[in-house]
Amino acid sequence: GEREEVGRSAGWSTVEDPEQLLCPITHTMFRDPVFVPESGNTYERSAVEQYWATSPPPRDPLTNVALSGRTVHPNWMVRREVQRFLDTHPDYTPQGWLQREVPGSGSAPKGSTRHTAASWGFYLLGRCAMLVALLTILLAAACWQADFVMFAIERERQLAGGSETAATVPLRNSSGEVLRAPRGSSLRVSLHGDTLVAELPPSGTSGDALPQLFFAVFWLAFTGCWTYGAVSGGAPLIFTAFSMPFWGVGGYMLVESLHDASVGELLEVGPDDYRTCSTFLSWEWCSERAWVADLSGPPLRECTGDSACKLVFEEEGARLNFEFGGSSLSDAEAKWLQGKILGHLPVYAGDRTDLPKRIVEVPIPVDYGDYGI
Repeated sequence: GEREEVGRSAGWSTVEDPEQLLCPITHTMFRDPVFVPESGNTYERSAVEQYWATSPPPRDPLTNVALSGRTVHPNWMVRREVQRFLDTHPDYTPQGWLQREVPGSGSAPKGSTRHTAASWGFYLLGRCAMLVALLTILLAAACWQADFVMFAIERERQLAGGSETAATVPLRNSSGEVLRAPRGSSLRVSLHGDTLVAELPPSGTSGDALPQLFFAVFWLAFTGCWTYGAVSGGAPLIFTAFSMPFWGVGGYMLVESLHDASVGELLEVGPDDYRTCSTFLSWEWCSERAWVADLSGPPLRECTGDSACKLVFEEEGARLNFEFGGSSLSDAEAKWLQGKILGHLPVYAGDRTDLPKRIVEVPIPVDYGDYGI
């Protein structure tokens, strides 16, 4: 007919369609090549979609292997090969084509993805930046709210004239002067009847908690974007599973930073017993009371350097000792509190000059260059 005459006049009989550019389903040259991530095989988009429409459980047309979904991605390498072939034969229209133009990037069906490697990378980077910014704003607002609530609770306690504050007496020395913690310390120590109470409020937005929190959020957002890219790109499961350790590290950092920013500590020491508590806003959960008589010695301060100390209550034969401070006390704070506790306990009241201290050595990295390695 007319199309065959046009073909002969254009020299179609002298041009052969390359075998590697033919769709396995239609056996004509690709116009809109897409690949199936689960099999890696490339097909004409309309052909593979029509094939799946006739067989409800999606299967790969070449291998007949069952697929978990109908996701496809453009095969830009094959598309470039087709365009290079068309540029080499400007007067040739491949068999089965009604026109030489290939579909543009904007003609993809809804739900399909048409990004080059660079554009896909910038797309993921933009989404990650938006996610990190959003989480950072939310966490900053949460930390500010926690600080505000803690301030409101403390202010309410100061203004209230109820029984709670009436039973609270500040520590005083023999001259009647109120004993205060070292300058710059957030420790609050008072007497509730015959019980000494030491409070260490959460750090909130101060200290290192907030930078650690932001870093943990960035770490998790970056790991999430990487995992999403691997999954959506059809990467093997074992390759995607490499992100699991990074999820674990990010989760641990997030929990630790949230704990430091929002959870405080409480120590109650009576004449005969003591216990430690964790506090969050107006809630607190405490350990069971332990007996002072079971202690192997006076409470000692355990320090790593001069700014990472805690008080340790060691019991004879106990596998788990009581601790207070979480390595967030300075040596001066720990020593001051240690002296007040020893002065409060009758069994140690006469011996306040010897304040036991234990230094935890930090392992020094080995410089193998000294050994010629």
